[in-house]
Amino acid sequence: MHTETQAMTIFAAILSQPQAFNCKPELRHKASLDIVVAQFKDKSFTLSRLREMAAALGRECFTAILEALPLSVTTGMIAKVDKANKARAGEGNFSLTHLLSLAFGEAEPLPATSKTVKAPKTKKVEPPIVRTLHLSKALARKA
Repeated sequence: MHTETQAMTIFAAILSQPQAFNCKPELRHKASLDIVVAQFKDKSFTLSRLREMAAALGRECFTAILEALPLSVTTGMIAKVDKANKARAGEGNFSLTHLLSLAFGEAEPLPATSKTVKAPKTKKVEPPIVRTLHLSKALARKA
């Protein structure tokens, strides 16, 4: 593809004339899901982008996409948009319902918890030097 306009022309043609592109409909499904998942995995993915995508796709479609994703992707999404709930992201249905709540503004991310203060490191105490009678005589001769 040479330009963004050409890519959009292809998408518009597929949408306006699906009968012309019906040889492998599973590819159309896979391509659309791949585009959305790539957005989720992007480093610049934020809560505002999540909400924009949810508004553009609608609740029913967005829910279907989230249900089709593996747990690792939804866990990664929560880690990006709600760091305080990152530990709970692996809990069964939590990631799906929490992402939907965040996406449609029904919930807000929890504020990040402050890091615990680590105890200062203590210096290693060296054992006292114990000289035996043999070492004491040898040191006395050298002096």
